[in-house]
Amino acid sequence: MTKKEIEKIQEQLSHIENSIQDFYIIIHNLDKESFINDIKTQFACIHAIYCIQESIYQIQKIHKDIRTLYPTIEWAKIIKLRTDIAHEYFQLHIDTLWQTVIADIPRLDREIPLFKAFIKKLQKGLIPNTSPKR
Repeated sequence: MTKKEIEKIQEQLSHIENSIQDFYIIIHNLDKESFINDIKTQFACIHAIYCIQESIYQIQKIHKDIRTLYPTIEWAKIIKLRTDIAHEYFQLHIDTLWQTVIADIPRLDREIPLFKAFIKKLQKGLIPNTSPKR
């Protein structure tokens, strides 16, 4: 893994952390009924979720084995929701979005230390280079 690739992963992690913080500002003191009735909040949450998921997608592209190294992160669910937001926006179900708001993003926030540990291991050469051939 090159230094540049590790820096890209760090940059994407920074995007994730910033988007999660923005997300918490958006949902502060929010209940489901308020969420359902506030299209602006829904759009803001969708944007924050998309930014988080895009960064995770980019990290996964840089280091393809991250999914097996950190199986507690729900990779398939993250990528599916990212795809749904990007390509099937008008079919997004409000309950799926609400579940992401109240459970999935906070769970991902708790996983941030795993990402940081991953970066440290990369920097120390403790994780083999599995980046795709260019």
